[in-house]
Amino acid sequence: MKKFLLGFIVGMFFTGSLYFFLQPDATVRIKMGRLLDRDTLYLKNGDVILGWIVQEEGDKILVEVEKGTFILNRSECKSIQKNTFLRYLRELI
Repeated sequence: MKKFLLGFIVGMFFTGSLYFFLQPDATVRIKMGRLLDRDTLYLKNGDVILGWIVQEEGDKILVEVEKGTFILNRSECKSIQKNTFLRYLRELI
């Protein structure tokens, strides 16, 4: 019975993985990749923002977080760490 249950679980995982990678609509894969692909903004006041940089223009940065979007001045940022490797992987999938 234990072998059957283990085989069933492994089979379901394998089937779900195939469905995930072989489906024609890539929106699910993009959304999953987006969860992993967050940019990290370190602010001068010590706060850390995890989100996605949507647009950068001059001194303004448009940042999208889970609760919405906002504009941040570049002068408020101490440093920005972009997750470019994960973005590259997302484009490959």
